[in-house]
Amino acid sequence: MEHGAIEHGSQYLDPERRKEPISYYSPTSGVALALRRQRQLSGGQPLAIGIIGLGAGALAAYGQPGDRFRFYEINPQVVTLARSEFTYLSDSKADVSIELGDARLVLEREPSQAFDMLVIDAFSGDAIPIHLLTREALATYRKHLKPSGVLLFHISNQFVDLEPALARLAMEERLEARIVSDEPEGADDEDSPLSSSDWVMMYADKRWLRSSELSSRAEALDAPQPGPAWTDDFNTILSAVRLGGTGE
Repeated sequence: MEHGAIEHGSQYLDPERRKEPISYYSPTSGVALALRRQRQLSGGQPLAIGIIGLGAGALAAYGQPGDRFRFYEINPQVVTLARSEFTYLSDSKADVSIELGDARLVLEREPSQAFDMLVIDAFSGDAIPIHLLTREALATYRKHLKPSGVLLFHISNQFVDLEPALARLAMEERLEARIVSDEPEGADDEDSPLSSSDWVMMYADKRWLRSSELSSRAEALDAPQPGPAWTDDFNTILSAVRLGGTGE
């Protein structure tokens, strides 16, 4: 699934492999590590996962029986394509639902969803929805998380570097934050279905990083951006723009 030059998800055509999450969501990605950690902490109980940004629906491939995966998607065309051209949603073992509309507005209206994990996956293009990165947005996300829950921000982007902004946000909100940068084997091959990815994790429960898999992969974030964290009234994307849009 592509929009302009940006890929939003892909899937194997082979029926034997179509349930494998690929692209940015491979088993070595930060989001896959976080899901495995949440399963450890839950003691085998089903998980409730919220995901802002549907794409092809690849994260639904990680769903297990009893899990609840709730996607928030603003574009009805994406929902149509995910359901008609891909099978991640229909193949998932989890209870999958999709809420259409601006995710933040929908979450502000909803009662607490008690998510074990909330994934914000809406930053891969050149039009960054800053209202999903402000202190007010974070307050809304935390309302929907369990105390042991974790926030995941997918920040793989060739145009902007959101790491300093998220470092500042985590610092001001007194949350722990780490980043997992993943380079799956073969990702640098233009024919590979796997993509390199950057995932920022924020959490309040300090037990969360006590996992050998996570502690060996998760790193401290870059220095926070100067000045205060972004708010609804004060924010600017200019300081995060990568010169030349090279991703370097």
